[in-house]
Amino acid sequence: MNPFLVDAEAGLRDFLDSVRRSTRGAGIAMRSREEHTLPRPLWFGLAELGVLGLAAPDGDAGWLAAAYHELGAVLCPGPLAATAMALQLLPAAEAALVRSGELLASVGSDGVYPWGLDAGVLIAMHDDAASLIDASAPRLAMATLAREPWARVDGAPLHAFTGGRRAAGFGDLAVSALVLGASSRLLEMSAEHAAARRQFGRPIGTFQAVAFPLAEAHVALHNAGCLARAAAQALVSGHDARALCAGARTVTDAAAIEVARTAHQVHGATGFTEESPVAAYSTRIRQWTLLPPSGESRRAALLAGLGQQDEQDQQSVDQAVAWSGDTRRMSQ
Repeated sequence: MNPFLVDAEAGLRDFLDSVRRSTRGAGIAMRSREEHTLPRPLWFGLAELGVLGLAAPDGDAGWLAAAYHELGAVLCPGPLAATAMALQLLPAAEAALVRSGELLASVGSDGVYPWGLDAGVLIAMHDDAASLIDASAPRLAMATLAREPWARVDGAPLHAFTGGRRAAGFGDLAVSALVLGASSRLLEMSAEHAAARRQFGRPIGTFQAVAFPLAEAHVALHNAGCLARAAAQALVSGHDARALCAGARTVTDAAAIEVARTAHQVHGATGFTEESPVAAYSTRIRQWTLLPPSGESRRAALLAGLGQQDEQDQQSVDQAVAWSGDTRRMSQ
């Protein structure tokens, strides 16, 4: 279930129905193990629906999170999180091109840019600071886990943007929603497999060794969804939601990785075959968790939200992040 639909108005539900129709079949296409490019008709279709503009000043963070959850469930390709961040940073003329689908934006860190081979705008994020990068710089194609066309770019920064902190919050919310959608669908597939697959004369889902991890993963995703929904509501209200978005992303990433691990345990060897979508979902989940904003920026945002100082030693930083991402602890 989409956690962002709690108490949702009819308009949002109708909008999500349109999103589902526009992306029907996209998840199946992503099962390919070959390098692929962005399907432009799908991207322009999302732009026509208004999905790409949901992070714009006239958009709605709650609608964005709900739509991205649906897109994550079908493994929709493209720089979705980067689009959300770019609309918080770019001037009006370039932002209009991004939301129309004509201009692709890539947000990267440490010289690595997801979908950077096709992007017309490159934005570097360091902590919560954003800079425009020279797009004419040479680009080196990178092999990625989920076969997305990433690039390494050694480009010079042209100028710094304002609004990096809010952009980072939107980026964390966008990734959280995508990962929640994908991991929720993966958990559903695992539960269906556990109910259908029989060993020793009964479904494997009746064994505690299978049922308990699935239940723990479900609770962890529910907790993560509640936190992500609170982050979306904080962004809608206009409050400084950086720490809340960072916390939601941290908890969601951890829960999603646990779901992927559990899914492969439930499916066994069949989870790695070309006929099964399990591997496609688990690799895409893992790759989405690597998207900017970085873990370092989230750690800093979490500590700042807790009133900690930047000079806190690394051990304390790691302990704070481990506590925030401990989905097992949250499920108890």
